Amino acid sequence: MSKLNIVILTISDTRTKETDLSGAYLCSAVAKAGHQLIAREIIPNDINTIIGNFHEFATRQDVNVIITTEIGRASCRE
Repeated sequence: MSKLNIVILTISDTRTKETDLSGAYLCSAVAKAGHQLIAREIIPNDINTIIGNFHEFATRQDVNVIITTEIGRASCRE
């Protein structure tokens, strides 16, 4: 299996890296599976910020996968 370059984005207005347990779990799972973590970001639940981050990482040549996790509300603020 080829090594993948992965970005983890947690969408939350309240989490920090210390309180983001799902992001921490995903980082561990990425490493355990032998893949490379390119970035781990916690971004606000704001549609423009989310789109901007997706665009930034989706256009990078060194990123194969973007994984998201959301804490809190199911819908974005507009």
